[in-house]
Amino acid sequence: MTANQATFESLISALEHYARDSSDLANARLAFSVLTQLTAIWGGPNLDLSPLQTADTPTAAPSPSIQGFDTFVLNRFSPLAWAIPASPNFRPRDPQARAVVIEIAGLQLEILRKTGSTYIDTIRSQLSGMGLGEEGTAEYLSALIKGSASGETTQTVEQGKKGEAKEKGFRGFLVGFMGRGREG
Repeated sequence: MTANQATFESLISALEHYARDSSDLANARLAFSVLTQLTAIWGGPNLDLSPLQTADTPTAAPSPSIQGFDTFVLNRFSPLAWAIPASPNFRPRDPQARAVVIEIAGLQLEILRKTGSTYIDTIRSQLSGMGLGEEGTAEYLSALIKGSASGETTQTVEQGKKGEAKEKGFRGFLVGFMGRGREG
């Protein structure tokens, strides 16, 4: 193992720790922001997600800048999205908690843009494992896919604004989704 690999693992472990720590929401928010940036930079180019908009059609295979980073992100970053919201003291209406959920939404959107249909399968499995039924899972995936449109290459400023609104819509959806069945 090279020195860089050891440093990388140490950095990722620290980020994972903070992304799970519901007692320190400010650092959790920062950890999710850094994970999103790592995914954006090392995840390779955004995939064409248009096949997901119309059907359950697979997207092209990911091509991360660092070989295997797509699998790494799915195995290590994706599960973090559920850690803080699953904690007993999580209150989605708390402003700091809401800010963390918004960062989680950003990470999920970025992972989708980099890994495509592979991430859809991962999320479907995670939600099923948490006991969410088919209808709730379909609703979640639909909101995620619609929200991902902002990361696609846009031809005009107007198209870019529509994409930003869709991403904001997913962020709002996720805040509401995380708050279901909880007091705020």
